[in-house]
Amino acid sequence: MSSRLSEAAARIRHESALAVRAEPATAAVLARWAREGRLREGATVLAIGKASAGMARAALAHAPSGGWVFGLEGEDVGPLGGVRAGHPTPTLAAVARARRVLESVRSMEADAQLLCLVSGGGSAMFEVPRAGIALERVAEITIAMMDAGVDVRVLNAARRRLSQVKGGRLARACPGEVRTVLIDDVPSGSDPADVASGPTLTPTDEPDLGAWAARFEELRAAAPEPLAETIFEVAASNVHAVEAAVRTAREMGFAVHVAPPLCGEARDAGAALYERARLEGGLWIAGGETSVTVRGRGRGGRTLECVLGAFARFDGGLIGAFTTDGVDGPSGAAGAFLDAGIAAMLDGGQVASALADNDTAPLLESVGATWPASPTGTNVADVALAFHHA
Repeated sequence: MSSRLSEAAARIRHESALAVRAEPATAAVLARWAREGRLREGATVLAIGKASAGMARAALAHAPSGGWVFGLEGEDVGPLGGVRAGHPTPTLAAVARARRVLESVRSMEADAQLLCLVSGGGSAMFEVPRAGIALERVAEITIAMMDAGVDVRVLNAARRRLSQVKGGRLARACPGEVRTVLIDDVPSGSDPADVASGPTLTPTDEPDLGAWAARFEELRAAAPEPLAETIFEVAASNVHAVEAAVRTAREMGFAVHVAPPLCGEARDAGAALYERARLEGGLWIAGGETSVTVRGRGRGGRTLECVLGAFARFDGGLIGAFTTDGVDGPSGAAGAFLDAGIAAMLDGGQVASALADNDTAPLLESVGATWPASPTGTNVADVALAFHHA
């Protein structure tokens, strides 16, 4: 049973990521816009984020006049070129290029069209710090907040305070028309302006930065002013990834239930999801994105902590979690799973030590419980699943 469950989980993971591929999802939106006369040939393209290359390739069919692609690999996309950008903090080279992009956008004609293709990870990949703020300070504040495990909405609110291009400021700088396609990595029900911290969108409800603003004076700046008009469409999202996972699981004969979105501390979210399956039975699937409070110096990631968080309660079945982008931070894995066979190779002391030092990857690798990292070219947060015979 354990082997069949882990094989089923691997298939569900594969189909979930396949359903949110950046290029076809973006191509479908752009083709419809072109038919409706809302997308002009000769538009200028700006693609940023983990899905930037695939999104940009979809735009080539519409004869862009030029543009830029900011991604992790710096992949050249035809006439659009490619910029290798950093994550989770910006690099000096990418910021220098982003400054030039901002100046080019400001000089566009009033009848021009800027097509922005935005995906998760873009907060770090496309950045121009506010005047008087050094890039090193942006990185310092970002890492401090990430290590504390803050909610992504709060983190992005801070990023907007530090930036000349986030929170709709890029769109405000453009004299022409701005249209945006999103590959949405924020949890269901969240604000689309949190994707890449919203270079062309302003948030509807900006969270209070509270103690963070007290700690870092740069965060006391005013939130971005709302844009008068925002034209955007979501091409793929975490909801689509969950729907594909549910559909695949039902085709395999599982009784499937959709759990509330994953959020909060990863290990707690994993324990709660598994406990629901243990008490109610069946296969439970949830999407979203958790956080990890970094206390140790180990190698791990949020999906791995999600899985090991359930170990103390584990008495059969399976729990698994994976990133849709195929890379869970520095872990070297796309995700992990725990079934009866894996659990038998672990003990409570090992698991507690790994969690305490945020060193989950070596332990799970040692028992063959990780899915190896394999970048998918998209990014719509995470999916987790838990199964139990009640």
